[in-house]
Amino acid sequence: MEKKEITVWGIHAGEEGQASLLFFNKNVIAIGWKELGNLGNINPDIDTFKTKISEIYPNKKSGSLSRYGNMLYRFVYEMRIDDLVVFPSQTDRLIYIGRITGQYQYSPELDEDYCNTRAVVWNKPYLKTLFTQSALYEIYTAMTLFMVKKHSDEYISAFEGKTGRHKAS
Repeated sequence: MEKKEITVWGIHAGEEGQASLLFFNKNVIAIGWKELGNLGNINPDIDTFKTKISEIYPNKKSGSLSRYGNMLYRFVYEMRIDDLVVFPSQTDRLIYIGRITGQYQYSPELDEDYCNTRAVVWNKPYLKTLFTQSALYEIYTAMTLFMVKKHSDEYISAFEGKTGRHKAS
């Protein structure tokens, strides 16, 4: 039997961590972009996402359109159930790792501003000292949503409890 490749994603909860409580109180990850409405209604190709963003935000630069289009497309169509998501919390300065358990949902009833969601089961939080400095640099990017590539093995190992260091209590 072939072992499924685990993709590790990183996510931030707004510029100042505004969505942190939503993440944990509702067991989701969420992104904003409420002006775009239900992202699941956008045709599943990156160019259509870029076009929709440019219609709603006509002053966005071409490079931004590409970056945002890719990010939103990935959130809706590339993330998979059983992928892992890493969330470096600004609130308590801990690292949270969860397993994605649901498909994309448009959920304005959960939070009007962070209405694009995916269900997640969170593991316990981890101290930053569990990870190498290089792995931490990778998840403290300016992007809201991104794929963790270089250090995904560190986060998978922590999630699976295959490390000698301890989780935060």
